[in-house]
Amino acid sequence: MKILIIVGSEVHEYRRELYSGLGNIHDVTIFTEKSIKIPNCNVKLFKTFKIGKIRVQPNVLFEIYKRNYDKIIVVGNFSLLVNGLVLLFGRTDKIICWGFWPTSNILFDFLRAYVIKRGVPQIFYAKSHENYYKNQINANFISITATNTVYVDSLVVDKFTSDNKKHLIFVGSLNKRKGLENTILSLAPLLLKYKIKFIIFGDGSERENLEQLCLKNNVEDLVVFKGGCNDAEILSNFYGSSVCEISPNQAGLSVQRSLAHGVPFITLKTAVSGGEIDSIIDGYSGFKCVNMQSIIGSVELLLSNSHIQKKMCDFSKQMYQDQLTMDNMIKKFNEVIMYESK
Repeated sequence: MKILIIVGSEVHEYRRELYSGLGNIHDVTIFTEKSIKIPNCNVKLFKTFKIGKIRVQPNVLFEIYKRNYDKIIVVGNFSLLVNGLVLLFGRTDKIICWGFWPTSNILFDFLRAYVIKRGVPQIFYAKSHENYYKNQINANFISITATNTVYVDSLVVDKFTSDNKKHLIFVGSLNKRKGLENTILSLAPLLLKYKIKFIIFGDGSERENLEQLCLKNNVEDLVVFKGGCNDAEILSNFYGSSVCEISPNQAGLSVQRSLAHGVPFITLKTAVSGGEIDSIIDGYSGFKCVNMQSIIGSVELLLSNSHIQKKMCDFSKQMYQDQLTMDNMIKKFNEVIMYESK
């Protein structure tokens, strides 16, 4: 089938395997604003203009209707004007919306509900998003959850998996909202007690402040800053010997990457998430905690009880393999594409 994916903004690196996988099945064209090479896909660039917070790609509409695509998958972002217009007025037998979730923006929530009610098939990031709209909207609509995930090579994971769990880990950008300052200070007594280290992968505006914080509190030998890293083997090497990943204020795709390595994920229930937090099952694949004290208690449980630690590590890895692989995400996308083709 001839499939168009309207991204609108740039294509992130972590989406490469998804689009490439769909390109193995269909003739896929991707509309985006920045150049990226994606195997099996035809990538077309369109200049973007900004009008306040709205982004406009005026040539996209002409290109859509100039070519006869069988299906058009549209990223559900109304700040991208063309994406919004296609979802609001495009043919419901051709378009598929991807990525709606409830927000605090009343106008955008109204538009999302309208798009669903008019019969546009939906691909959701998380089951909680799908359930929300099924409960809120009094209408039947075609939908599926293609759980948001990242590709992790299982062979690389197995190569570095170790029974010798000797540190805690965080992987992500270093900024204020991550809450790492409080995390470091709260973890320090545990790091001393159990003689382990907190490994931090990532760069950002807060790195220098966090390093100074460690020096000031004499924990510079216990907290190790590794900088940003895109090398799968280096990350897998450290994940393979990690007890858990800790990220109090954000639970995004790091959750799936952590579980893929057999590493439970610990966060706050209030963490910012695109739905990935749904993959954390308390006491099995991690902990969703009410406060920092609860986080510290959960970490100590894993450090002090090797049986629970192994059980949760094994469950996390199996959960990723059963439910969260990129192959599963591709399969779910294809189910919606082919359902509409029957």
